[in-house]
Amino acid sequence: MRLRLILITILFLPVLTNAQLTWLKIESGTEFNLALRSDSTLWSWGFNGDGQLGIGNNTQQTEPVQIGTDQDWKEIACGAFHALALKSNGTLWIWGNNSVNQLGNASTVNENSPIQVGTDTDWKRISAGLGHSLCTKDNGTLWGWGYNEYGQIGNQSNVNALTPQQIGMATDWKLSSCGGAHSLALKNDNSLWSWGYNGLGQLGIGSLVDVNIPVQVGIASDWETISAGFMFSLAIKQPKTLWSWGFNGNGQLGTLNNINYESPIQVGNEIDWGLICAGSSFSFAIKTDSTLWSWGYNGFGQLGNGTTSQENSPILVAVEQDWVAVSAAKGASNGSNLFGYHTVGLSVDRSSFCSVGTNYAGQLGNGNTSDRSFFICDVAPLVSVKELIGSNSFSIFPNPVENILTLELEEGNIGKVIAIEDQQGRVVFSSFCQSFLTTLDISTLSPGFYRVVIGSDSKHFVKL
Repeated sequence: MRLRLILITILFLPVLTNAQLTWLKIESGTEFNLALRSDSTLWSWGFNGDGQLGIGNNTQQTEPVQIGTDQDWKEIACGAFHALALKSNGTLWIWGNNSVNQLGNASTVNENSPIQVGTDTDWKRISAGLGHSLCTKDNGTLWGWGYNEYGQIGNQSNVNALTPQQIGMATDWKLSSCGGAHSLALKNDNSLWSWGYNGLGQLGIGSLVDVNIPVQVGIASDWETISAGFMFSLAIKQPKTLWSWGFNGNGQLGTLNNINYESPIQVGNEIDWGLICAGSSFSFAIKTDSTLWSWGYNGFGQLGNGTTSQENSPILVAVEQDWVAVSAAKGASNGSNLFGYHTVGLSVDRSSFCSVGTNYAGQLGNGNTSDRSFFICDVAPLVSVKELIGSNSFSIFPNPVENILTLELEEGNIGKVIAIEDQQGRVVFSSFCQSFLTTLDISTLSPGFYRVVIGSDSKHFVKL
């Protein structure tokens, strides 16, 4: 039997605190995912061939694993094969594939652990696409870096940007969204702007001409939110109407047909759209009543309606009528085939994440590699790896742990006794803290809930 350690930290103070951990945010890449928990820890799962999971190796994971032990993450974004995250101190961190400079560190070397980009502490909102990244700063400026053959960075160039480059001189940018090779952004006045590749009309400017600087989409100033797909775009306008444009060969625009559009076209007549997500060749949205809707390509069941039939207009996903977040897989192409056919989301209680679609790399996060066409909200481990109590602290990793438990100790704990107790407080395993890194073979323990104790200073609950 394979044993898994799921570590749940409880901090013992004069008043016992045992708050339930929840998932705050979730994002999909092409074959992997990132998620942020309520204790500000960062998690990932799925394909890891380029280090996009950020866990220090290139091994794929079929269940969520924690990225390091830091508890100060606040924003996340997935590109096709790279990832970005912001910390609470405003620093920017990035990892994964770097073949076209998308990590912004003046290199083309992949990174399998988060690395800081520069030293700035005023980064605000992030987005990532196939090979480029965008980020706003506190002062309202917009920055981009990475692959730029089609001008998708927007810096009036078609040369890759090795490090973050400011896009124009405007200081009123609000948010951005990266597609396959195009970009969208909103300004504070709710005007919509686009740039980059436009061969299928995905810029929405009424032509098929590429542009390498931001150009306004129409003259409206009532856009609320945006989402750039691989070769198409979605947006919501006041009063919460849904609009789409670009490539529509798979019905991803939701317009009841397969016609491409070079300018935004309204999808239906509803005025209750709340959140949108454009994926590789399919789309999702959440209405203001918390219902989930999907449309577009469905060859792997990624629309979550139990079929593999294409849908050319939004259909109700008939499970969990209380959705708060959804993320469709980013698109990537090898020239002849498009990749990215899974979806993840969060229901209102946030105790578990939900997933559907293709699963060959474990991107559904449910412990196996079987595809599925219905959303299932798998119970995820309630986990926190490290708590500091005075000067004597320790952390347990990797997370989850299989059979071999590793403890990273501070000097004050070396020489102390390690005890693993069952739920009745009985010691079922004991050893000594012999060095800063102490490993324990716990493969003989039966599955269950346990507590790891070092001396009397710190306590960790462990589920086998």
